[in-house]
Amino acid sequence: MDYQNNTRNPEDLYARIKKFVVEVIRLVEKLPHDTIGYRIGGQLVDSSGSIGANYAEAQSSRSKKEFGAICGIALKESKETLFWLEIIKDSNIVNENLDSLIDECQQLSKILAKIIINCYQNQK
Repeated sequence: MDYQNNTRNPEDLYARIKKFVVEVIRLVEKLPHDTIGYRIGGQLVDSSGSIGANYAEAQSSRSKKEFGAICGIALKESKETLFWLEIIKDSNIVNENLDSLIDECQQLSKILAKIIINCYQNQK
């Protein structure tokens, strides 16, 4: 997976998140077609998709406070996504190297956290 390391504007981050969600979907398609695979896959698609949906929604926020709050939801969803990726990795239910997806999820979490911090620091 070739992720960009720099995210200079909202469009760059949006594209990066979309690319990440597509890669998550591709992973979920490889999960076993059983109860566990469907349950974990559903959770993972929901949480990763919610990162992007909330970030997109934040772009239409009416204030910096609202923007920070919605990005906070995206950050929470990225933490949940990381949890499910780690569960898949630790359980070995797919024969895939998940390190790059896990790393990208961690990077997205850090970017979102920094956005939130900057948002609230700029309100003072």
